[in-house]
Amino acid sequence: MEPFTIASLSLQLLPVVLKALPAVIGAFAQALGVTRSGDPVRLGDKALQAEAAGIVPEKYADFAEYLRAVEDFPLEPDASLSFSEEEKSFRGALLCVQAIRERFPLQPVCELLNVYGRFPMLWSVKTVLVLAEFVLKEPEIVSDIVTYLGGGQMSDESIDRAVNVICAMLKADDPSLSDADADVKALRMRV
Repeated sequence: MEPFTIASLSLQLLPVVLKALPAVIGAFAQALGVTRSGDPVRLGDKALQAEAAGIVPEKYADFAEYLRAVEDFPLEPDASLSFSEEEKSFRGALLCVQAIRERFPLQPVCELLNVYGRFPMLWSVKTVLVLAEFVLKEPEIVSDIVTYLGGGQMSDESIDRAVNVICAMLKADDPSLSDADADVKALRMRV
């Protein structure tokens, strides 16, 4: 995996994802156990203040070590005023995404998040908590979902796995949804 830089990662994610989903990305990262907190605004605030104090990824052996330094960085309330909520949220979401990518390097995490534009109904705190449960058991499900939603070639078994996860996500967001209706919605998502 290429070294972490804000610029390289932000080019891989659609801007709408980082603006619309920071809380969802934070919850996903925390549920996967890659960050301590699910609050990307606070994490981003710490990262921006830490950067001003000279704590940058290039000074660390790996991203996990850098992330620990950021998470441990003490916030200064006055320094927080130097950054907008959008800047804090953006930076925190990027760090959460990179933490997920580091934990699951073989999975297309950015591509998964980028499907938000076509399938916003899949992205809420409730749905990503369900998704995280599946990813922790079987990380390959990320590739299955991305391939399924993109209309790529898949085995019947991979299609079933992707549909099962998508149905569980849809039902987490709408518990009144029947199994049959969830199946229909999931099948209609295939390009």
